[in-house]
Amino acid sequence: MGHASVPIGPSLRFAQLRPDLVTLVRTRGGGHVGSWNVDKTRYEQALRDFAQRVTG
Repeated sequence: MGHASVPIGPSLRFAQLRPDLVTLVRTRGGGHVGSWNVDKTRYEQALRDFAQRVTG
């Protein structure tokens, strides 16, 4: 899973180290930019949760 030219390792590590700043939604088969297409409901819920956290 992931993009052939963009390694996921640094993103995983950043998300692990800074969960206060990073919301990482992983999906199977979405590739680098297709997560919404793979699991629209879960992705949109994660986006709503993130927006609520940052806007109060």
